[in-house]
Amino acid sequence: SISKDKLKIGQVEIVGVPADEFPSVGTYVEEFKDGKHYDIPGLSKYISRVSHCVSQDETRIHLCGIAVQVTGNKAAIVGCDGNRLAYFDGISCAGLDGEYIIPVSACKILTKLDVSSFIVSNDGNILRVTTEDGVFATRLIDMQYPDWRQVVPLNLSGTATIQTNSLLDALKQFNICRDKPKNPITIKVQHNCTQTTLSHKGNDFSLNVAVESENEGTSEAPFGIRLKYLREAIEALESSNVTIRQGAAKRLPLIVFAGHRDDLQQLIMPMSFE
Repeated sequence: SISKDKLKIGQVEIVGVPADEFPSVGTYVEEFKDGKHYDIPGLSKYISRVSHCVSQDETRIHLCGIAVQVTGNKAAIVGCDGNRLAYFDGISCAGLDGEYIIPVSACKILTKLDVSSFIVSNDGNILRVTTEDGVFATRLIDMQYPDWRQVVPLNLSGTATIQTNSLLDALKQFNICRDKPKNPITIKVQHNCTQTTLSHKGNDFSLNVAVESENEGTSEAPFGIRLKYLREAIEALESSNVTIRQGAAKRLPLIVFAGHRDDLQQLIMPMSFE
């Protein structure tokens, strides 16, 4: 039985609020009367592929979501947790300039809906998606997203291309896919070498990356990368080859991508052994 503010099923009674207190459809539509419309083909897929970099730290609310930034009919989709960064940049789209942070909980739903367009409310606080099955709306994170482009290095010391399956198989073979922050994988960049290898001694694992550059020998000092970050970066690429580039300075991030400027780009901050 149903009363004004109670729902009773058998012996269970659920106490709620009166239905007349629920927002009316008219008010809901009014909030989007002068909203901004956006069309980003493949939006759900872009969101899905950067979602592994979204922060889970609730004290850093501005990083607990995926940023959608539109400027001049070009969009950037960005996920960052402070230690790593994943982004698509230069995506062709339609819509006015704007920047929005979609909560990670809403992103999980958007990836399942397979959407490519959305509308933002008049005040810029609510995002709405309309599909054949209905309407989905979510509040946006009303904060400023960090200027992530500042951490993208301009100078790179070398490039290494590795077969994706071979690298993942090697990681599994040496049983280093577990997330062990105390045992990071050591990255040693070897200039003008012909082969990238993975070696281990005891609990110490080393990825010897062969790169093409004007330098010779090994980089000044090895640096560490969390195993989980490296594995998730590789898996997110959806490519047969992995391209790894090192910043010119050892404290600059390791860049992992598929080799196409319009594809997913990822940065992983190193752990220094000094």
